[in-house]
This record gives sequence, structure tokens and C-alpha cells, in this order.
Amino acid sequence: MNKTLKALERGIRAGVKAVSDPSGIHKKYEAAGKRIVCSHCGADDFESPAGTVGLFSGYVLQCSRCGHLECFGREPVVVKRAAEATGPANGVQSSGSK
Repeated sequence: MNKTLKALERGIRAGVKAVSDPSGIHKKYEAAGKRIVCSHCGADDFESPAGTVGLFSGYVLQCSRCGHLECFGREPVVVKRAAEATGPANGVQSSGSK
């Protein structure tokens, strides 16, 4: 069983690498209005989503610091550079109305 899991992990990593951003630029993402951070090391820079990989039907981001894979059922949104400079860190915006 351990060999199967290792082979699956290698396949997922190869799939992520094959379809990741060819420019090599790591990006910041958000899902459901919240900034995505790595659940292992806390970094917020990821390689591009890979779409459907292996047996998992969804989207995968690979942490640029530790390589941990974060999986999502819906496609994460790339945070725009201008929004990073002016928007709040947690991705939640005030509506301004009462």
C-alpha cells in the first residue's frame, strides 16, 4: 500500500509540474474571498492551479516554499497585484453601506 501512495504522490507532483505556470512566477490566490496560505508552512505564494490531476477531480496549488499541495473543488482566483497593495490582507472587503 505504501508503494501505491508514493507512486500516486509522484504522479500528482509530476502533473502539477507539467501544467504549472511556464513563466515560473509564483502567485497569490484566494478562494471564497479568503487568501490561501499553505497549511504546512504558512507561505502564501503558490504555483498555478493544475486542473484535474490523477484521481482527484479539482484544482491543486503547490506551495512555492515547501512544496505542499493544497486541493480545492473550485478553481482558486489569482490575487491581482493592485489589489494586494490596496486591499486588506485577509481578502475581506468592506461594503461601505450600513
